[in-house]
Amino acid sequence: MGGQGGSVCLNGAVRCGQATANTVETCVNNAWSVTGSCPHGCSAMSCNACVPAALSCSGGVRRACSGDGKTLTETPCQYGCITGGTDCRECPVDNAIDCPTATSERTCTAGRWTASTACPSTQLCTTDEGCACPVGQGQFGDKCFEKMGYHEPFNYQGSLSGGFLALEKITISRAGKLIGFGILSLSSKGRVRMALYRDSSGVPSTLVGNSLPTNLTPGTMHLAATSTVSITAGSYWVGVLFDTLSDLRQDFGTSVPYRSIAHNFDSAFPATLGTAASAMPSPFNLYVLVE
Repeated sequence: MGGQGGSVCLNGAVRCGQATANTVETCVNNAWSVTGSCPHGCSAMSCNACVPAALSCSGGVRRACSGDGKTLTETPCQYGCITGGTDCRECPVDNAIDCPTATSERTCTAGRWTASTACPSTQLCTTDEGCACPVGQGQFGDKCFEKMGYHEPFNYQGSLSGGFLALEKITISRAGKLIGFGILSLSSKGRVRMALYRDSSGVPSTLVGNSLPTNLTPGTMHLAATSTVSITAGSYWVGVLFDTLSDLRQDFGTSVPYRSIAHNFDSAFPATLGTAASAMPSPFNLYVLVE
């Protein structure tokens, strides 16, 4: 009683097809007969539920087949499938930003999060913007800063002659690092340099830091310090030097301690200031950037 496969069998027995691939056979009248088709193959005497170890993703569902082909696991994708891939998207849209920690960020690229990168030292990560300066601080290059000095825009126009280093006394409210200078310019020609001096008994004394010459433009100008310098809280003098008569914002309603000394624009700032003429004029919009 030879059947398919050329062997006698026990009625009711089941096996994977021998004569025909991807089938299941059942013993009938002591002979093997094909009784089912197996689209995903056959193993362990039954059709597989899926191609063993196969992965796919479509229609917003990820499908994973077990190694033996018997179990198909379907997982809904929160953000849909990766285009052309076998996995769910990890993130909602490409170029989205996420904050794994308060001081690092990552970006969604081709449906996956990139490796985290650390924020610059003074920045924090916020979900919408990624690494950014804390509220109330500005950003200069990759550094965060606070403005210290006369940074709120004044309503009037003042002028300073070229070739004179003009200094006004300011208060730096906390320790930090000097990274730059600020001025609210009303001029579109000429050049400007700025410097910061320590205070000694109410007069400017030793140089802390300075900027390089920069062409004037109307509006808020930020000038980088030639080097980052650690500073403590206290009284200082911020100075400005123009190469020609220049306009900037000034407040005529108040007065502040002020010093002025003739100085060639192209010469280095004095390391220590000598006697400087004093006055109590209205303040100009001059300030420093403190990291």
